[in-house]
Amino acid sequence: SSGINAEYGERIKQAKKNIDQRPFLPSNAAKKPSGLGSHYGTFSGNITYVKGATRPKVPYKSPGKNFLTQPTKKGSGYGYNNLTIGKQASYQGEAISRADEIRAMERKEHKKKMISKPFKLNHTNNSLFDPNIF
Repeated sequence: SSGINAEYGERIKQAKKNIDQRPFLPSNAAKKPSGLGSHYGTFSGNITYVKGATRPKVPYKSPGKNFLTQPTKKGSGYGYNNLTIGKQASYQGEAISRADEIRAMERKEHKKKMISKPFKLNHTNNSLFDPNIF
């Protein structure tokens, strides 16, 4: 309890050193609300919302189209026929299995060129090679 009393006495000594006994007050008061939606400073105060108060609108009349000197272009030329200067290229289809057919023809030609079986040496020198490998 002596620690608490000493702490309290210290606070009293510090408070006596202050020039003014009042707590800190800011130099300027807080700003008054004066933004959008605020009625501060008006004579009438809050204005209640009146539902259904509308002004008559003049119906919209379009200004109309400009006159055209040239018809509009029909696409970029990639997806439309006969829009280019030259003649349109005709379609030439190719069979799906054409690559397989070409490979088979090449294989047949290669086999025709082969006259005999692969070269094999008929005689073996038995003195150099042992028939039993183990």
